[in-house]
Amino acid sequence: MFEQLTSFFQKSEKVNKINGDIPFLKKSQFKIFFTNNRQFDFLDHYLALKGNSENQLPDKNVILGIKEVYTETISEHCLEVYMCDYIEDVLKNGGNMAEALVPFLDPKIIMAFRATYSVGKTSYGIKQVIKNIKGQAELRTSFKKSIKTGLMFFFAGIAVVTVVSSQFLPMLLGMVDESNVDGLTIFYKDLGIFINNSLFEVLIGLVVLAIAYIISLPIWIGPSRTAADSVFLYSIYQSFAANQFFNMLTLLKTGSLSLRQSLEAIHEDSTPYMQYHIEQMLDMTRTGSTDLEQLNTGLLPLRLQVRLKIAGMQSGSMDNAFEVIAETASSDVTKKLNFIAANIQFWMIITGVSLLAMSVIVILNILLGIAMN
Repeated sequence: MFEQLTSFFQKSEKVNKINGDIPFLKKSQFKIFFTNNRQFDFLDHYLALKGNSENQLPDKNVILGIKEVYTETISEHCLEVYMCDYIEDVLKNGGNMAEALVPFLDPKIIMAFRATYSVGKTSYGIKQVIKNIKGQAELRTSFKKSIKTGLMFFFAGIAVVTVVSSQFLPMLLGMVDESNVDGLTIFYKDLGIFINNSLFEVLIGLVVLAIAYIISLPIWIGPSRTAADSVFLYSIYQSFAANQFFNMLTLLKTGSLSLRQSLEAIHEDSTPYMQYHIEQMLDMTRTGSTDLEQLNTGLLPLRLQVRLKIAGMQSGSMDNAFEVIAETASSDVTKKLNFIAANIQFWMIITGVSLLAMSVIVILNILLGIAMN
């Protein structure tokens, strides 16, 4: 694990060197305002002016044309014009487009650009990776919308329980004989004491756990992580990673790269989680593993492992096999997210309604006890 993390941070240092000529405030502007959609628009303009493989304009002419259009249409101070100036400087100093785009674009786009640029398939590569990024973004948006109602019920229930147990109940209990109250009310009383004494610590603990979970997704590796990938919180990330990996592998193979070259290209711009799996794939490739068995490192769910074994038994080009696996992975991600979202929604609504109902019961019991006194 230490080697993957070291490689990851060394890669970050390399990117920082590339970004070194860009002022901090300007980098912040790009980070905040240069959204994926603006990146896609810029690339669309680049591909449109670049032309097809038979009659392509030089990159410096393409960038000059884009710069003129943005200057005339939007402003000479817009981010795209600054980006064009930066790219022009890189090209003048002997760099290439892939290097010049690193500070501004999504790493997956850079990976596709770098792999397909030299073989004249940049247009296809960029369009495919944009399609994949949009597809994953739509899945995330759909997932968030699917659980929104459940989250509302759940947090409403938590809020009502917190207020009733820590604020209302202590005031109302003073008006009744506590020896006559039921077990649920006693539980709420104890819960209120705990909340009043330890709420801040609990919230800090939950925030720390959430941060630890988010940080661990791309960097936790090894056999323990492989076991954790069977838990739904990590299996979602695993499914997204498998989908992204095979989409990129299919794309790079289309760019006439060998399997080993494709794996090495993906490895360079990957997270430690993906690097861990890719390094195992590369090791098995070097030792002579065939029939695509080298791609089975625990990254794939069982259904995709079966697909992979079947593909390895086929004769001829593997490009179509990778495409089928990528499509299956995409379908599996969609189905898994829909299933998980439906279950989360259901149980959050049930939990939220139950908490609200218990709070109402406690208040009614207390009010009834007050009335009887």
